[in-house]
Amino acid sequence: MNQNDYFRKSELTRRALLENEILRDQASLAISEASADDDDAVKAAQAAWREAQQAVIDTRQELIKLEPPDELRAEVDISDYFQAAVLDRDLDGAAKELNQEMKIDGRWDIPIGLLLPRARSGDHLPADMRATPATAITDEVDVNTRPIAERVFRETDAAWLGVGMQTVRPGIQRFPRLKNGTEAHILGEGQEADGVAATIEDFQTEPFRMTAEYVVGEETLKRVGSNLGPLLETDIRMVMGEATDDEIIAGDGASPTRPPGAMNRISAVHYPNLASGAAADDTAHTWADLRGIAFNFQDRREMRSTDSLKLLMGIESWRYGHGLHYSDMSPEPDAIQAIQNLGVAVRPSAAIPAPGAVTGTTKTTSRGLMQRALLAAHPENIQFLSWRALSLMRDPYTGLSRAQTKLVVSLLFSMAYVRSEDNAIRGCRKLNIVLENKG
Repeated sequence: MNQNDYFRKSELTRRALLENEILRDQASLAISEASADDDDAVKAAQAAWREAQQAVIDTRQELIKLEPPDELRAEVDISDYFQAAVLDRDLDGAAKELNQEMKIDGRWDIPIGLLLPRARSGDHLPADMRATPATAITDEVDVNTRPIAERVFRETDAAWLGVGMQTVRPGIQRFPRLKNGTEAHILGEGQEADGVAATIEDFQTEPFRMTAEYVVGEETLKRVGSNLGPLLETDIRMVMGEATDDEIIAGDGASPTRPPGAMNRISAVHYPNLASGAAADDTAHTWADLRGIAFNFQDRREMRSTDSLKLLMGIESWRYGHGLHYSDMSPEPDAIQAIQNLGVAVRPSAAIPAPGAVTGTTKTTSRGLMQRALLAAHPENIQFLSWRALSLMRDPYTGLSRAQTKLVVSLLFSMAYVRSEDNAIRGCRKLNIVLENKG
C-alpha cells in the first residue's frame, strides 16, 4: 500500500470510528431511558449497544492494521535526511528508495514511520545541537506538505487524556461537528419522537506552523556519529510534544482563526464541591471536596462512571492534594489517592497554567489562590490534526562563519472540536481548585 492509499483508507476508517462512537453513545442513553418494566425494550436497547460497541472495537482494530509496518523504516534513519540537508545534497540509497516508494516528493521530507518511537537509548543531544523550544507558531502557511506519524506524541498529556490525533491530507480541511446533542427514544408502533435534533455542521480547519531549530556543523556530525538518528527522533518528539500540550490544553488561540486550547475553549467553570456564587472560592478545598471530583459530575450521558474519567491537574494542585488527609490522625489515603481509589485516572501537568490569585465580593482583605484543572470523559471530542509531515528546511547562512548550518523542522497542525457546542467541549469540565483561603 503506497502512502496515498494508506492515508486515504486511514481517513475513511477514522470517520467510520467517529460515526460508530456516536451510535454507541446514543445506544447507551437509550438503555438508561428504557422502562425497567418493558423487558423487550431493555433487551433491544442492550442489543443495540452491544452491536455499536462491537463496531467501535472492529474499527479500532482496522486502524491498528493500518499502522505503517516496521520494515518501511528498518534500513533508513532520520539522520540520512539531516545529513543530506546539512550537505545540501539529494537523498540517496535506501532513503531515496523509501521516499520514491511512498511517493514523497519533498527534497528532505521525512516519511511517517521514521518518527515513531523506537526501543533505543534515551540519551540527549549535545547542548550545542539541541532544538530551541518549539514555540514559534505562525498563521502564514503553505498548505502543501507531507504525512506525519500519529503516535509521535504518545507521551504527551494530550495523548494520555485520549485526545484524537489525526493525520490529514494536504490542503484546507473541512471537518464535521455535531452540535446541541440529541436524545434517543424507545417508541411504540405509530409513535413519533418529540425532542431536540442535533445539528451537524461542516466547518473549515486551517493549518498553523510549529517549528524547532537545530544548528549542525561538521564537528557535530562527526562527534555524534551513528547516534544522531535516535537522538534526533527523541529530541523532536520532546520539544514538539511540549508545544503540542501547550496548544491543546492551554493555547490562547491568539489569531482570529486558530482555535483556543481546551482550558480557554470551555467558558463554564465548576468547583469540585459544586459550590457556586461569590463565596465559592473563599475557602481552600478540603479532602472531601477534592474527593468529590470523582462523583459530583457524573451524569447519564457524558460522564457515566468514575473509571471513564481522567483528571489533568496543575503541579501545585497535585502537591496540595497529596498533602490533604481526612484528619490529622486518619490512616485514610490523601486526597489524590482517594480520587484514584474511586477509579479516576489522575496526572499532574506543567501545561496547566500556574495558580492565580482571586478576589471576590465576600472577602477582600487578602486574595486566595486557585488553579484550573481539566476533567475529561470524552477527550476524543478534541481533535488534533497534523498535515502529515515534518518539513525539513535548510538555512545555510545563519552560521556560515562558524561552518554551521541551521535546520528548521516544521509541523503543520490545527485543532477541531466535534460533538461540542460553542464555548464548550462535551464530556469535558473545567474545574477551579482553591488552594488558599481568602482573608
